[in-house]
Amino acid sequence: MKIRIIILIAGILISIKVAAQEEQLTETLADMQSYNFLMQKNWEGLIIIGNKALSQNIDFYYLRARLGIAYYESGQYALAIPHLKKALRLDANIIIREYLYYAYLLGSNETAAAHMAANMPSDVKRKLELEGKLLTIGLSAYYQPVANYSSLVVDDLNQDYSLVGKQSILKSRSQAQISFRKRNKTGLMQIGLQTLYASSLLRLQDEEDTLYQSDGRTFQQSVILNNSFKITDYLNLLAGTNIILGNTQSIAYYEAGSSGGGFGGGFSTTESGYYVSNFNFSELVLNTGMEYKSAWFDIPLGFSFMRTNGITHLQTEFQNTIYPFANQNLYINTGYIGKLGTNKGYLFKAKVGVGLFNRVWLETLYWSGDINHFTSDFGSSVFNSDEKIRKKMALNIMIPLKQIDVYFTAEQYTSDFPYYYEIELENKLAGYKQSSSALVYAGIRFKINK
Repeated sequence: MKIRIIILIAGILISIKVAAQEEQLTETLADMQSYNFLMQKNWEGLIIIGNKALSQNIDFYYLRARLGIAYYESGQYALAIPHLKKALRLDANIIIREYLYYAYLLGSNETAAAHMAANMPSDVKRKLELEGKLLTIGLSAYYQPVANYSSLVVDDLNQDYSLVGKQSILKSRSQAQISFRKRNKTGLMQIGLQTLYASSLLRLQDEEDTLYQSDGRTFQQSVILNNSFKITDYLNLLAGTNIILGNTQSIAYYEAGSSGGGFGGGFSTTESGYYVSNFNFSELVLNTGMEYKSAWFDIPLGFSFMRTNGITHLQTEFQNTIYPFANQNLYINTGYIGKLGTNKGYLFKAKVGVGLFNRVWLETLYWSGDINHFTSDFGSSVFNSDEKIRKKMALNIMIPLKQIDVYFTAEQYTSDFPYYYEIELENKLAGYKQSSSALVYAGIRFKINK
């Protein structure tokens, strides 16, 4: 009996020793096996043998290069990047440069990809057709009618007050935008040009209960300049500005003999009273922030300064995007905008996007808040009106083609429009009335070198 136990124990020890010997790799064996898996395009097997070799302190150029390629071909861009970077430090191979560039690009870190492309040797730029080209050119437009704008009219503007009532009620608005994204030595630069047109109903009731009513319009042009500067492979500095110039029509009080814009290109008053007139305005928005961006996460934190109608608005913006599969086939985004100072407000944002069969993208969006005069997406959009955003729901559909992306958006949102009482020609907010509106949005984005 004792002999049998001794033989059994000896057999177990021999099995453990043999298994340990079988698990022990050499650099030659790791080189041979990883090469065979690469030729067979067995990415799973290559990842297993590569990580096993690294765990046994076996590390050389070809192992890192093959392991990075295996992760890349498996769509795990975040895991591919550190191995490709290590291989590139060991040998500046052009193929590894290409893999690393596209790992950044497809892994949602476009700033790092742009920085790398800008600093590539000329021969690599020419090979990848990167030299002197823009990243993307985007064109978009939308039209938004306010379905129930007539219900926003306050029939008795001055109610129980011996004041002047004044309203500007939005009927519809439309916007067109063209944007350019270009890489530079430090990262990405985006330039956007926007034109907005809004149609409104103007109403005013004076002290003698005389009602003035007319159509109004607002033209607004905006120049957006945003930069993303690469600090490290995953940390970016954000900075940008918006310069807004426009012209709006309003009802205002003029003394006799004064002049104004008006519908006919100008007028001169013969008596004191209220007239429809044009007013020019200019506004400034400044943005700055930091962004952690990888294939797994995109976490920007920003601060914005907005100067509108002589009032300063300050806000913070935080967003968190998660890519569960280390690529863009699925992402979940949550965000928060908070106004600082006396003019407070907030906006909660949520977005979920999913790619279907590499042929179509679906994205659902939800906003909820109590905010006006704010910027969104770190200066890409500016909402510089007294209208308070309450709730917005949207469905986006994007169809990626070979050199272009085509996208459509349908939105439904609820907002509060203000009406005012005017005391000695100064506007005093009296209240809000809620409206619902729908928005149809379409655009196209040209992908120059993706």
